[in-house]
Amino acid sequence: MRVESRLSWLAVAGGAALSASVAAVGADARWLAALGGVIARAGRIPSSIPYTAAPSHDWVNVPVLGELVFHALWSLGADRGLIAAQALAVAATLALLLRDMRAARATDTACALVLVAIPFAAASSLFVVRAQMFSLPLFALLVLLLRSDARAPSRRIWLVVPLVALWSNLHGAVLAGLVVATVYLVLQRRAFGVLVASWAALFVTPALGRTGDYYWNVLHSEPAASGFGLWAPLSWHNPLDVLLVAVVVPMLVLAARTQPRRWSSSASPSSRSRASTWHGTRCGSSSSSRCRPRRACGYARCRPPGAC
Repeated sequence: MRVESRLSWLAVAGGAALSASVAAVGADARWLAALGGVIARAGRIPSSIPYTAAPSHDWVNVPVLGELVFHALWSLGADRGLIAAQALAVAATLALLLRDMRAARATDTACALVLVAIPFAAASSLFVVRAQMFSLPLFALLVLLLRSDARAPSRRIWLVVPLVALWSNLHGAVLAGLVVATVYLVLQRRAFGVLVASWAALFVTPALGRTGDYYWNVLHSEPAASGFGLWAPLSWHNPLDVLLVAVVVPMLVLAARTQPRRWSSSASPSSRSRASTWHGTRCGSSSSSRCRPRRACGYARCRPPGAC
């Protein structure tokens, strides 16, 4: 371990340990494990949703891989298996964020401050085991890939395509990642081949052409329409929302003071990615989107234009 990263890695370890010690298992996590068990035992995807009284014969199941993973985790250790996986996802997310901040030449102190702030700003994402556990590291990995390509363009940008294909089979917050990737590929990289292939990869799921129906139904579901649960807007009556604003606003101010380049500001959650993930995926990929590495430059006061 490099001496200059000691505080940062302690923050990563602390965030993962805190998640492992206080995380709770969300209700949908056990349901996903049960559904994955049905698929594993039958060897096929059921044509309707088990355990429901309402008709569900037109159900489209896209994140089958995620359901099977939850079943495997449950089989290994029940709630403990799910919590251990959540802690690993948190550790991976924070480590990816640290990797990007170090590439942006942020100081060890700046990185550590951001990594310590993230659990407070995104407590419901990091400390509750839900399906969006997969989106925590995957969103961080996507933005790391895009920002790395922005610093030194190369053919590795094509890695976005398999990343989207994997993510689409795990959790619906892949749409938030695609929005961010589209912004970069169109406005900065102008890699339209990668853009088309990435959107096509969204449909590489067991549902194939009906994958679009799944996302349409999710976005127009009753919880989404009524703003219930994870779809609820920010509320000053929710202590976690107040804490989120209290942490994010100073970071946005510090990030703005560094006068970031167009991609650094547009791809960070201070703009487009935050707008795309604020409601439907507030507890999904948003934990990584709320505190992107770019903000560390606000603490580090990086040297423009190439330092951040």
